[in-house]
Amino acid sequence: MNGALITSCIPNATNNGYTLSYTLNGQNYSVAYSWTVSGVYTFNFISPTGTTTSTYNGFKPCDVPTLLHDISELESTVSIYPNPANDYLNISLGGENHERDVQQITILSLAGQKVFERTKFANQISVKDFPHGQYTVRIKRSNDVITRKIIIR
Repeated sequence: MNGALITSCIPNATNNGYTLSYTLNGQNYSVAYSWTVSGVYTFNFISPTGTTTSTYNGFKPCDVPTLLHDISELESTVSIYPNPANDYLNISLGGENHERDVQQITILSLAGQKVFERTKFANQISVKDFPHGQYTVRIKRSNDVITRKIIIR
């Protein structure tokens, strides 16, 4: 609610809900809400005069969208090889990934120092002049970043 200030949020005695108190236009209000294990939610709105009105009592399914499936699918189609690498590092996008979608390839030392950066796709990177050790390869696209650890010998 525009202009409301939450003053407290206290769990109820049965630990299946809360009482949220707030002020609006200098008056005190609260909402007591709770739920059951079967997914029934009850909201009781308490006005400054103490009257209570239950306006919702029922099950509301909630789907939380995630990109975890898409990200794990993307991760599984990108190959960076050989690992360990000596002279060259090869990058294969695979699947539905397109080279034109790659905005940046960065190689960082484990200390976070940038040792390589390119602003478009490269399927092969020379690493023969890199000091031996562990590195992180970051492939940035418009909506995601793929990160892999590599070893250079």
